[in-house]
Amino acid sequence: MPCRRAYQLYCQAAGVRFGVTTKSLLNKAMTRALKDGTLILSRETGLPGYIDQIVRVSGASPVRLREAGPRKLSEIPPSELHTLMQHFIQREPSLAGGNPEALFRLVLAAYGQQRLTENARTALQVASSYRPDAPHPAPT
Repeated sequence: MPCRRAYQLYCQAAGVRFGVTTKSLLNKAMTRALKDGTLILSRETGLPGYIDQIVRVSGASPVRLREAGPRKLSEIPPSELHTLMQHFIQREPSLAGGNPEALFRLVLAAYGQQRLTENARTALQVASSYRPDAPHPAPT
């Protein structure tokens, strides 16, 4: 799950506002959890810092396909979107080349969405270019 989503859920459960101060405190807690091996950070987005990186519990599967539920498309890890795209391409190889519009629409439909907005297109483009074995920049 994106760190931003984890932070927001934590703040919601604690009844505190998610802001600059809580983000700083949660970043410090994240650093400790990463150092002691409780959590693992996946640098899938290429953006700096923790907030837009993907975090999971140590020992959890790196990718788990699941329903969107209350998540927005931007809150679904690029690796999860990429894996779903790969499943669609395996079933229909013609989706691999050319215009990705049909593939993007299949992914949207799988998550119960219809509109290919600019935000959705951006998230899907990031996911389509995601390479699981490629080195990803470290957060700064």
